[in-house]
Parts: sequence; structure tokens; C-alpha cells
Amino acid sequence: MNDELPSYDHAVSRDHWNLVARYIRSRDLCAAVLVCKEWYRILQPHLWGSPASHFGIANDAAYIALTRFKRTLSWASLSTRLLTHTLRLPPAHAEMYGGPHSDWLRDVLERLPRLQALIVRAVPFFDHSALHTVRVPSSKIQGFFRNVPPSYSLRLLDASATPNATSSGLATLLRHLKGLVYLDLSRTLAAKDVTVFESLRELSSLRILKLRQLGLRDEDISTIAQAVRTRVASLDLRENRITDIGVGTLIQHCIPPGRHSSEPHLYLSTSHAQNPWRGKASLDTEVARTLTTRTVGPLAIEEDQNSGISEVYMSNNPITPDSVTALLEQDLRVLDVGSVNTRNNLPSTITRPSPDDPTNHTPPASHPITHALSPTTPSRLRSLRIHHTLITTNTNNRTSLHPSHLPHLPHLHTLTLTNIPPTSPDSSISTTLIRLIESCAAKLQKAQLEATSTYTLPPGRNRALAEAEYAASQFALEHIVLELADEDEDGDEDGVKARGQNAADPRSDADDTWTQNKQHGMSSATQDPDSDALWRAAANDFSFFGADDTAAPPPLASRQRIKHPLLSSSPEHATIDTVAVLSAFRRERRAVFVDAEAEARRKGGVVGYVCGYWPGEIRVVRGVGSAGGGQRGGGYGGGW
Repeated sequence: MNDELPSYDHAVSRDHWNLVARYIRSRDLCAAVLVCKEWYRILQPHLWGSPASHFGIANDAAYIALTRFKRTLSWASLSTRLLTHTLRLPPAHAEMYGGPHSDWLRDVLERLPRLQALIVRAVPFFDHSALHTVRVPSSKIQGFFRNVPPSYSLRLLDASATPNATSSGLATLLRHLKGLVYLDLSRTLAAKDVTVFESLRELSSLRILKLRQLGLRDEDISTIAQAVRTRVASLDLRENRITDIGVGTLIQHCIPPGRHSSEPHLYLSTSHAQNPWRGKASLDTEVARTLTTRTVGPLAIEEDQNSGISEVYMSNNPITPDSVTALLEQDLRVLDVGSVNTRNNLPSTITRPSPDDPTNHTPPASHPITHALSPTTPSRLRSLRIHHTLITTNTNNRTSLHPSHLPHLPHLHTLTLTNIPPTSPDSSISTTLIRLIESCAAKLQKAQLEATSTYTLPPGRNRALAEAEYAASQFALEHIVLELADEDEDGDEDGVKARGQNAADPRSDADDTWTQNKQHGMSSATQDPDSDALWRAAANDFSFFGADDTAAPPPLASRQRIKHPLLSSSPEHATIDTVAVLSAFRRERRAVFVDAEAEARRKGGVVGYVCGYWPGEIRVVRGVGSAGGGQRGGGYGGGW
């Protein structure tokens, strides 16, 4: 950001009311601003900065508050309206009240000149009529846009899961939002249209694009890649139908060649003075937090338009390890390939193009994954999410990956392994994970020894801090996340369910409608939201049975949990609990380290190397499922 440095008086002053204002209830906040001018100056930005946060979440309360707020904008002073930077509308079902007038979106964009973020996730009245009203300005300001189309200052738009948006309406709105930096159209089915993709060409400031769970195919990726080129820094394409061909298209159009040998762009630089995003695991999260917290100037990521993609989210797509290798070689910052097809070919329904075909953008398969993670390959990868089979499968082919290769990523901060079975018939998975922990411990010890013996660090009281920073620059891994598979899954080692392989067939549009609807969370084969709502409402409704009827069988999940006592105690069906084995190993190594530390303290020495002891965090996540988390919930109120 290019914000000016604060003055000395502003830096040393302690404004306690400004700190506690965020914890005051809305009703008390409205009363407090009327006490005096000083309180008004301090508390008014908290009241008008994100006014929709005071609306409530109930349908009637939210709709009434929205109507009053829209009416208030017509007579509120300009200085007050300039304080609003975020408008986060709740998903209130306003159709029971007739809904707001179609000009609500245009009025909000016109009367809030410094509105940075508009979050309309799952809002039903973000519809065709509201989207098309932005084409023509209102009568009050029509004189300012006599020959020029209106343009608005919005920089973040979250229109994910909007059921009533249309393709033409979205394309019309995007043409009037030239300054968009963050765009989220995930789970909005109307966004899967060529007109919407082509409108991305005009967004010169776009850096973060989320198109999750839209059923995108390789031909759609080709249109998107040619529209955004190298402007986008973070691209979220999870839960789509993209194959190796689409990945190759992204690499060709959205990542400049030879980027690993060039100077790092601004938000990937190692200097903290030049890089406000240094140390942040996710660029999209930090940009969204910045734009929804306060009014800010130009961001650092907006200055460079040719750096290409640095964060790629491709999980739950039918891609192979060839694509994983190609992405690892692109010097990315964040890579999410949580599910891959570990076979060395595409699904049988996909025909691999000829190498001589000029339209073939399939990633080359000449180098194994181990080559992409070798010590000689430069990498700024900070977060990696991969399928566990890429390191726990003991094979000799090029898709296998030894745990000792992962510590060769010096900037890697978080490693996530997905679809780990909670139990296994043998100890191969737990043994491989233990080898990974031992390798991390050895690499950390080596980095610490190099830090204590180097002569490039300054002496004196800052020596300890300098040694810690130097060791972190050599080995930065602090978190290992183990995402366990569901108990009822079949343990598919390919990491791609049958639905993903069938969905990858570009010739099966007419045959896999049901599969597409299930991917998008719809149960109705007609893709009608009203029919789908009725379907879900009647899923567990057996009220038509009499009181004495017992037609409903017990749930399938409860029947699957019933096991025969002889089978559960049979040695032939004995299983190994992966988490229990890792926990026992960690506790034992921790106890050895504590004893060694106590002995070193008693002798006045330094604790030596304890094999297998790694002080990092290992977090176990259960119940993630194949589609991942974060489908709904939590985005309004407490982070809905």
C-alpha cells in the first residue's frame, strides 16, 4: 500500500475509545455518537464503516434495516457517506416482502463514493433487474455521465452462490467496475458464460479471481486464460472439471516464461519494507481482510500487471501428477492440488492430443515430481496441499515422492496432506509420515547449526534473533495438516472419485446432468432452484405415514456402523489407527527431548539433537470430505 506514514503525535497517542468501539453493541453505539463531538468523530467510522453488520441476520430484521438504510442514503451528508467502505448484505429471503426495488444496487454504488467491498453472497435480490440498472445513472447524477458510461469505485465483489443472477447481468456489472481487485463468482451458475469470461478483459486491476464449483471445462479455461493473461495473482478453480489440458493452458497464458529466474515481484520479495504481504500464507485472505477493514489506497499487488499467477487452487479436478509437476516448476507461492489422479494417463473417456498438435497445451511429463522438489530447483512455495498418496505410496515410478524431498522447500510454511485413511491394514502410511517428521527434525537441526556457525550474522544482543531468522530462512516449515478421509469412503487411492472422472468427459453433457447437479449441491435433475428446495425439504419428511407405520428403515449410516462382534475381534480384520501411531511417536520423542533438556540444564550445557523431535505443529482435521469445507455458512455475522 502507498499510505503515508503516521505523524509522531498520531503514533504515540492512545485513543482508548477507538480500541473498544468495535466491541460496543449497535444500539449503544448509536446512542454514544450523540454524546459529544469528540465521541462522534471517534465512533462514527465504526458505525458507518460497515453498516450492514448492524442489520441482524433474521429475514424480517435484515430486510427492514436494508430498506431504512437505502432511504437514509438519500439525505445523509456526503462526509458521512464517505466513511462506508464495506457493505455485507445478509442472505435474507426478501421475496416474502416483495423484495427491494431493482434500483437498490445502483443507488448503493452511486451514493457510497468510497465503497470498496460489496458482499452479496447468496443474496436473492442480487438479480437480473438489479444488475442491469447500473447501465444508466440515476436522474440526480445523469448530467455528469452524459456521454460517458458510469464507473464505480468498487474493488471487491463477492457474488458467490447468487441464485438469481444472470450472465448478461453479471457481464453488464463487470463492465462498470474497472477497478475490481477481488472477484468471487463461485457457485454462481450464471457466471459460466462466455460473455462473463470476456468481460474479464476490461478489469485491468483484477488480481484475485475465484471461480469455484462452476463445472468449468478445458475450453472454458482457455477463454478465461486468454482474458486475464498474467494480471491475476491468485486463481481458485477448485471443484471443477479441468484436466491436464486446462492446466497446460493456464501455464502457457497466465504464467510468464522464465519467471523463476527473474527478480521476484513486489509481494513476493523477501524485503519486509517492500512487501506488506510477507509472512502471509494466503494472499486472497489478506487482500479481503484489508479491503473490508478500512479505506485504503492502492495495494502493492496492483502495481505489477505481468507477474502471473502465484497462487493456484486446483483440488477436486481430474488432473494427474504430470500437472502437479508442471505447477511445482512454476515457482508458485501457494499450490492446492489436494486430489489428483495418480494414474499416468487421463481418464479413458479423454483422448490425449498428439504432441505435434499446435493446440496441445498438456504439461510435459518428462520430469518426475522429485525433480520439481529437488534442492537445485528454486522455489518460493509457502503453502502446499497435496494428496497423501504422492508421499505415502512406496513405488519406484516417477509419481512417488520420498518424504526427504519435502524439506528441500526452504520457504514452505504449511504442508497439507489430504484423504489420509484413519485406519489402514498395515503400517506403511504411518511409517512414511513418521519418516517425514524425522526428516523435518533433521533439516531444522541442520539449519540451526548453520545459523550458529555462520559469520555473516551481527554479534551482540541481536545475535539470537538473527540466528532464529536465518534458520527460518533455511527451513520455514511450521505446520503439517493431516486431513482424514471420511469413514464411509471406499479408500480410492487415485484421489479422484468416479464422479470426477465421468465429469471430465467433454462429450457427456447430455448424460451427466445428474452428476453436475450433485457437484453443485443440487438434487433436482431439472436444475431448478425451486424444485431443488422442495426436494431437500421433503428428503426426511415421512409425515404421510401413520403413527403405527414403520415403513422407514434405519439410516444407512447407522446400519453401516453395526459390526459383527466376531469380525471386529478377528485378527484378520485388525487395523492400525494412523493418528494414534503418530501421537504415540510424538509423545515419546517429546519425552526424550524434555529429559535431554533437563540434563543439559543441570550440566549447564546445550541440549543436543534428539532424533525425530520436531517442535512444529501437526494438526489433524476430520470430516473434510472429498469436496472440502467452506461450502456455506459463517460468512455473515461471525464470518458468514
